Formats: sequence, structure tokens, C-alpha cells
Amino acid sequence: MLRERYLQSRNHVRSKKGTIMRSPARVVALLCGIALVEAYPLVSQPITGPPKVAEAPIPGALQELLILHFDFAPANIQTVRRGDYAVKILDGADSSELIAMGVLRIDATPTTILEALRQATLPPFAGMDFQAALFSRTPALSDLKDLTLAPDVIAGIASCKAGDCIFKLPAADMARFRNQISWKAPDAGAQANTIFRELLLQYLVAYQKGGGQALPRIDDKKEQLNLEAVFQGLLARSLLRDLDLGLSTYLDDFPTSNQTGIESTFFWSRKKLGPRYVASLHHRGLRVENGPEGWSFVATRRIYANHFFQAGLDLAVVIPREDGGSYLLRVDHARVDALTGVAKLGRGKLKQTVREGLAAELEAIRAALMTGR
Repeated sequence: MLRERYLQSRNHVRSKKGTIMRSPARVVALLCGIALVEAYPLVSQPITGPPKVAEAPIPGALQELLILHFDFAPANIQTVRRGDYAVKILDGADSSELIAMGVLRIDATPTTILEALRQATLPPFAGMDFQAALFSRTPALSDLKDLTLAPDVIAGIASCKAGDCIFKLPAADMARFRNQISWKAPDAGAQANTIFRELLLQYLVAYQKGGGQALPRIDDKKEQLNLEAVFQGLLARSLLRDLDLGLSTYLDDFPTSNQTGIESTFFWSRKKLGPRYVASLHHRGLRVENGPEGWSFVATRRIYANHFFQAGLDLAVVIPREDGGSYLLRVDHARVDALTGVAKLGRGKLKQTVREGLAAELEAIRAALMTGR
């Protein structure tokens, strides 16, 4: 069924001029926001590491997806079969959209991988400055106790105003930082961290009750940012919509969706990206596929981020192998600030950072699972 849905959709991929392109060698899925390869060239060839083990079988549906959707060459397929990972960065609908994809062979069962993905994060990735923690069933301020802001960001918040702020906030919350903190006091930083945690909890609870429409409008730039509208644009062009329409619909309709069989969790993360630490709220939906191919899906919406990201939708697909192992496919789809607003992190550098980060993450995931950590 999954293969049929994918093959049906690729027969209707169109170029920007509206021409139907049915040649498999020239098709790249429109639902991921990518037109023809000639129109939006890949930033790089796949990053791969040295072959480690004998080749393992790769399911036909996954191979078709990699070739037709991500323009993988036969050599790239063989590399993945040998136990390597491959990572690509692709351009999206415009210069503010980024898509990072990676595929990895893991000699662990799908059940083992899904159990790891049910947690907010695996053990800290080597060389990565990263934190994450799950929220309680009823989110509480104590769930955020380990989340702190960098000193330079705290200093910048003091002068924030609508249209000019280093932080993604609505104007009313900028005023709260300005007016409720004694900036000359020794504990000004602690006060700022308290307010930030309170705001994150407020945003999360609002989202859980009212969905994306309840999220605040962001006033850090001259033009107000509607987080829900940006996310809807990503969702409409996502691979998730093609592979698992039910999970896509669940995120679209949350919290009123009537989709069943989906596990839902919420967590926060803090990760260094270029010169800044990005603190984010996430909503993760997981569904174990009961179809003939046994694919399982984990989709994570970036509800809010204090820097760079306007919206994000990350997809992990766990694909069983005939020999009992698995393949893990990752597609991270995000919309970021215009280049002038990426804190001097140029687009080329941003792509490199995202690509290398995903590669390191895939290696760390495999290492953690293979060592039983």
C-alpha cells in the first residue's frame, strides 16, 4: 500500500511551469518542496563514511524512494547497503527553506530503534552541544529547570523591541523582559531564565489546548511571523503527507484530530547552531505501521524556537530488513530566517552545519544502539 501511494504521487509531480514529468530519472517529489534537480541543484553529494560490514538487503520500496525522490545513484545505494550512512542537503521552495535527508543501516530491530526514538534523545552525541528532556504528562515549570539562556542573549533581550530583537518573541513578551527584570541586579540572568521558562510553558500549554492557531505571533522582525501559517506550508510540501497521510493529518488537526494509533509526546531541546544556542519546543507523533511493508513513522513538529527557525518538521522512518535489521531514513525540513537575519551565519555555512550535524547524529544513533546504551 505504501509503495502504491508513493508511485501514484510521483506520476503527478510537476515542474514550476506545470509540465507533467513522468520520467523516473528526472522526477523529484514536489511534496518535499523540491522541483527538478536542474532547477535546484544539490548542495553536495552524500557524505559517507568507510564501509564497515557486508552488504545487507535493502527493501525495494526504500530503494525506489531514494532514487526517485532524492536522486541517489546506484553507488550511493550500494554504500548504504554496506553499512554506511549518506546525507544530502536539498533546496526547498525558496532560499529560506532547508531540507536535510539521511539514511542509515542499523543492525538492530525496528522495535529497538522505535523504543529509542520514544525518548526525547539518546545519550549526548559526541562533540555536540545538545540538551533535551521530555515534558511531564501535565507540563510543569520544573520540566524546564535545566534550560538556560546564554549570557549574550540575556544581555540582548534587555533592549528588545518590536521589529528589532535577537529573540523570537511577541511584542508583549519583549516588554515583560524589559519591565519585570531588575537588569542591574546580580541575579538579572536568573530572572531572565525564569521568565523564559514561564513563556515556554505558556506557549506549550496554549498549543496543547488550541493547536498551532493558539501559538503567539512573533515580532522580532519588521514583518510579524505567523508560526502556524509557516508550518502549514512545510506540511503541505512534506514527504510525510505522501508516506503517512494519517500522521500528517494528526499534526495538521491537533488537538482535535480523530486519528488513532498515534503516540504523542512533547519535549524541549537546546542545541548550538553556529554562534547561538537554539532553544525549541517540539511535538512528536509516533505510529507503528501495520501495513505489509511494516514501515513505522516518527514525525516531530518544531512548535517554537527562540532563534533562526520559523518552523520545522522532522521525519524519521524505520524500515525493517529481511535479515532482522533496519534502515533509518531521516528528513529534516525547516524554514529559517532570511540570510540577513541568521546572525552572520551565511547560507552556505548553515547548510554545512546542518549537514554535518545530521551526519554526526546518525553515527551517534547507530553507535548508541549497537552498544546497548
